[in-house]
Amino acid sequence: MKTLRTNQKFTKELGMKSMTARLFLKLICICIASTLSIKVFAQSQFLSITPDPVTPNNLIVHWQADPQATLLYLFLGSYPDGADLGGYDITNQPGSISVPVPANVDPVHLMIYTYTPTSFFTTKTTYSPSLGGSPVSIISPTDGSTLTDKLTTLNWDWTGSSNNGFFQVTIGSAPGVGDIASYFLAPGERFAPMNIALDGSPVHVTVATTTGSSDGDTGITHHLTSAAYSSATSGTDSGTQPTSPPVGSTLTDINVAFQWAADSSASSFEVSIGFSPDAGSYYAMETINHPSITQATLPVVLDGNPSYLTIKTIWANGASYTRTYEYQTILPPDTDGDGVHDLLDQCPNTPPGAEVEADGCVPDQDSDGVSDFLDLCPNTEPGATVDSNGCSPAQLDTDGDGVPDVNDQCPNTTPEQYGEVDADGCHPDQKDADGDGLADYLDPYPLQYSTMCPAH
Repeated sequence: MKTLRTNQKFTKELGMKSMTARLFLKLICICIASTLSIKVFAQSQFLSITPDPVTPNNLIVHWQADPQATLLYLFLGSYPDGADLGGYDITNQPGSISVPVPANVDPVHLMIYTYTPTSFFTTKTTYSPSLGGSPVSIISPTDGSTLTDKLTTLNWDWTGSSNNGFFQVTIGSAPGVGDIASYFLAPGERFAPMNIALDGSPVHVTVATTTGSSDGDTGITHHLTSAAYSSATSGTDSGTQPTSPPVGSTLTDINVAFQWAADSSASSFEVSIGFSPDAGSYYAMETINHPSITQATLPVVLDGNPSYLTIKTIWANGASYTRTYEYQTILPPDTDGDGVHDLLDQCPNTPPGAEVEADGCVPDQDSDGVSDFLDLCPNTEPGATVDSNGCSPAQLDTDGDGVPDVNDQCPNTTPEQYGEVDADGCHPDQKDADGDGLADYLDPYPLQYSTMCPAH
């Protein structure tokens, strides 16, 4: 979302049509003498712009100056970056001034030029009398009060048309700075969570109506108002809180049902868990799109290190806030010592020294039902029946001669006894082509069967 539409950027062109010679000469001299640099954000900010109830056609402009400012100038123009409606040295002003504005000018463009010993920057905003309605009124918390609740909902009122423009809300360490929260809300909305840290630091809010599209890229600021608070160093947190398991407890299951208590006006929740308190660093997340559902089951990595539960509470108007809570985790036992703890181990009796996959099981590359660690025949054809060693009949070679049993015509030929064999698994000493019981190398008639032995 966009922050309040007040630009702070180095201005290359003054764009002035009318300004007193004194102010013009001051600007020229300062620009020449100073080493200019761009600040990350300007702390000179418009606080409010309202009609002067005493002087017709005058506006009362309130601002807060950058603490390092040495010179401040306010310019009003009928066009962006213009100064044709007047220029004012407000360096020594107490933070407000009543300035005349012609009745026919709408909108009015306002700029504060801020000079510090090392920088020069501008703050810009616009005001449109035609938007109508009364100024935005911040109802609660009361301006100047001390905030004691981390959530603290900001509430405001406005009597203008609910169809005219949007609300831009900034909550931060300085006026107009949205470093705590920034919202661009529909015209019917009148609240936003402040989501502060109870650390004693100041909190500034700015609420303004603006025309333009819902993405905040264009528009005219009107009815700008602000308030300042201090934060307590301790207090309460009425934001979303886990109820189960208790915050800080030790998680012992790989799937945990987290429950929480939340504001009934919320519309949805984003629940995540991760290794760090950074809300954007998570390994599991679930979105709950119903305010009455305040439970989510998330997987938890049990490694003996902390895990962080983050709950983002979201309202229908787009406002949201985030809370993060720390839990401890156990380091479950690993009975078989394969590196996968028992809660995740699907093969709890892995043999010592075997390499396993994430589920604690030894891989079975040929899918024959015998793990690679025990498989003596690792490339069994799909669907083949195997023995306890992972070998199919087509892979068995009982005598170890290199010829599978199904093709071996001489099943008892051991390499130690016979050495090399032919494709049938036979050594020449074992060949008996005529089947007469006499080995071919001894048989004078190897292809003729005879029961008579030749004479010697």
